[in-house]
Amino acid sequence: MKIYHVETQEDYDALMVELKEKGIRIIKSYAWGVHSENTVVIVECGDSSFGSLENIKESYPFIEIQKYKVNAVESAIKEVSNNNAELFHKIITDLEQTYLAKNKDYGNSFEESLNEFGEVAGIVRIGDKFNRAKNLSKNKANVTDESKIDTHLDMANYNIMQAMWLMKQEG
Repeated sequence: MKIYHVETQEDYDALMVELKEKGIRIIKSYAWGVHSENTVVIVECGDSSFGSLENIKESYPFIEIQKYKVNAVESAIKEVSNNNAELFHKIITDLEQTYLAKNKDYGNSFEESLNEFGEVAGIVRIGDKFNRAKNLSKNKANVTDESKIDTHLDMANYNIMQAMWLMKQEG
């Protein structure tokens, strides 16, 4: 069983498309109108159902609820593919939103690792992303929730966070 929380209509619509492409039967396609930003989609045994975030947390307290976000950067590419300045702006805006969301979820773990283990801690994480990018350039991904683009964007955020840490050390 997988449970997805969608916070926007765009996220809900994208998840429905993705589930249909995977052959998951959509029981009710109008769930967003019932629970809005509290909508969760449950996928089990080839079927999907929906409910409210609060009720699902109570009913399934030990199952992780995954936040589903449509890939805004890949959507932006389609919208502004001929305007590099707009695309660059959309990418860095998305990087900022990803940074803020992950810091909220995980705390400031990257900076804490750097404080504990030094500069090499960040270099190792960036190196892991680099090696994944190198591997994806040669092979098809087996993990479907992190594309080549996602890998490069994650590496960009790690590089920015590493630079921020270095600036604090020098400052």
